Amino acid sequence: MLLTQTVLDYDAGLKAVYDSVPLTSDNTDTADINEGRAEVDLQVTGALVIATTFDNFANATFWLQDKDTAIRVRLDDGATQETVIKVGQRISFHVSAVLNYAGTPQIALLDTVVVDSAGNAVPFREATGTDLTAADVERNVRIAGTVTDAGTICGGTNKCFTFQHGDKTTTFRTKSQFIEMGDCLTFVGPASSNPGSLATGTKTLQLDQVNFDWAFEQR
Repeated sequence: MLLTQTVLDYDAGLKAVYDSVPLTSDNTDTADINEGRAEVDLQVTGALVIATTFDNFANATFWLQDKDTAIRVRLDDGATQETVIKVGQRISFHVSAVLNYAGTPQIALLDTVVVDSAGNAVPFREATGTDLTAADVERNVRIAGTVTDAGTICGGTNKCFTFQHGDKTTTFRTKSQFIEMGDCLTFVGPASSNPGSLATGTKTLQLDQVNFDWAFEQR
């Protein structure tokens, strides 16, 4: 993966997709999923793949960015698309559904995926020793630091740890069973918000290790 701190200068149409996501979330005990969902008819042209999940799941959950916006693709359960998605590709596709999941805007259905180019450099912000901000959400950051506690369960099998970097601390969330107090790690991946950016009220900006490759031991 090629990393760059150069700001993207092209419009792929992601802002129109982001703006079409309902403000009402589907994430309540009684809500129908359609409360946070909208059918759309939008075209994205040349969006940059900045991160993916792992193995075959990468084709169904990945992150996109252009000069205006970053957004997560998480296809509906059971939805598939055959194009192999890799970091550094620029892709074009049609969007037919979007979803607000716990305040997180997502592309829920897409089709007609075309890889326009591959091997492009992926932008990131060097965030070691700085606070995460709303502008970092769904965009890549790089933070080097130390795990300073034993962690607590924070949703399913996830654990949330305190991650010290410089004089700042950030929540580090992961399903990994191998993270321990005292580990020195470097995280490179999208920052996230819990609840998501469209939610009201207090939000926690954090590092969510959706892909285990996003965090590695410092050498």
